[in-house]
Amino acid sequence: MSEDARAPGLVLAPFRGLRYGPSVDDPGAVTAPPYDVLDAETVPQLLARHPHNVVRLILPRRLSGATSYADVVRLLDAWQAADVLRLDEQPGLYVYEYRWDSGAVRGLIGALGLCDFSERIVLPHEDVLPPHRRGQDRAHLAHRHKPRADPARASAGCLHRAGRRRDRTETAA
Repeated sequence: MSEDARAPGLVLAPFRGLRYGPSVDDPGAVTAPPYDVLDAETVPQLLARHPHNVVRLILPRRLSGATSYADVVRLLDAWQAADVLRLDEQPGLYVYEYRWDSGAVRGLIGALGLCDFSERIVLPHEDVLPPHRRGQDRAHLAHRHKPRADPARASAGCLHRAGRRRDRTETAA
């Protein structure tokens, strides 16, 4: 089908995810809440849980101790070389879920097609940084650090069924 013949809308494609390898036996020790809810009290606790906690990749300047985005790229490369993180062999879409005392969120991670903001296909979520910094930190990190260690999150009503399937790994970074 030609690009012109496709109906306009959201394009979410499978991709090869980067996940923790077999040396990490407790996913809870290496995962972290979304970067925009982490505070100065929580980050040291996460860093103490495991030397390969993802917070070292998603908060390179603010709290995790890295001095530059290049440090994060070097750390990511080192983790891959040591098989701490490994690239999935086959592309996929990834269902995730996190829970807390009063609720839960389930989402789907995939490669999102780019579109012009004026098309209103992908809408921004809440303002999580001061107006003068919105987008800067994530943009700098995304530019240097491929693949992203922290996905942009989206939600959709159809995901309640997706979490029931356990065809692949039950937990992922």
